[in-house]
Amino acid sequence: MRVAVGKVGGLDGRRITVTGFTMRNDNRVDLAKIVIICCAADAQLARFHLSGPAAPTAAALPENTWVRVQGTVPPGQTYSGTDSIPTFEVSSVTRIDPPANTYGS
Repeated sequence: MRVAVGKVGGLDGRRITVTGFTMRNDNRVDLAKIVIICCAADAQLARFHLSGPAAPTAAALPENTWVRVQGTVPPGQTYSGTDSIPTFEVSSVTRIDPPANTYGS
């Protein structure tokens, strides 16, 4: 979401940690999370493509597996509408239990 609504380039090259569930997208794997800002009517699917050295680890997991990933946001990505999916270069993937509130932070 920060790539979409934050300062352009604000996450470029920064090491961050994100949790979500695995989701297949053709021959790629994405990390996804349902985000609710106000109510169920405004729910959105937030996701990014996983790349980098640990992406195959995530790709080997069953779809809808909850994980915590660490990595960096490659520079130069911009949001260009709802079809825009940013890429995240993953350095580690850890399988986790689903959170009690899967729609929270």
